[in-house]
Amino acid sequence: MLYSKISEIQQVNKPLVEDWIVWGKIERNWSAQTIRHHLVSLNVFLNWCETEQYIKENTVKKIPKPRLPKTIPKHLSIDQAERLLDCAKIYPYVYAYEKHRAVAIIALFIYTGIRYKELLDLKLEDIDFENNIVHILSGKGSKDRNIPLSATLKGYLKPYLNERTEINPY
Repeated sequence: MLYSKISEIQQVNKPLVEDWIVWGKIERNWSAQTIRHHLVSLNVFLNWCETEQYIKENTVKKIPKPRLPKTIPKHLSIDQAERLLDCAKIYPYVYAYEKHRAVAIIALFIYTGIRYKELLDLKLEDIDFENNIVHILSGKGSKDRNIPLSATLKGYLKPYLNERTEINPY
C-alpha cells in the first residue's frame, strides 16, 4: 500500500485499512463499487496470507462493505428497439426458420424484459397464448413470475412457432 508506506504484511490492520478507505473516498473520490472492489481484493489476498501463516488473522473480514446504490437498469429507446428488430428481419439468413427464431428471441427480450438465463430455460408450455401470459419458472432469486404477453409479441412469436412446427411436427 503506497498510501501508508507499510513494509511488512503484519502491519496491515483494521484501522489502517479503514483509514485507507476514507483516504480513497476523500482524496481519490472512490465510489461504493470501487471501495467494495478494493475490500474484496484485499480480503482475498489476506485470506491467502492467513492460510499461508504470514499473518495471524485477516482483519479486513470485520470491515463492512458499503451498499451499492440501486439503479434502474439501462434500456433501449423505442427507436433503438425497432431498429434492432428491423435488423433481425432483414439479415440474410441461410434458412427461413433462423430469421423467425432470431426475431422471436429479440422480441421476447424487448416485450417481456426477461433475462438471458430465463430465455434459455423457457419452454413452449410456459407461453400461455389463451391467457396472454409468459410463465417464468425459477427466474432471478429462484422466483416464479408471470409476464403479460402482448398482441405485438404474439405477432412475432407465431411465425416462429409455425415454422418450428413445419420442421419438427412432434
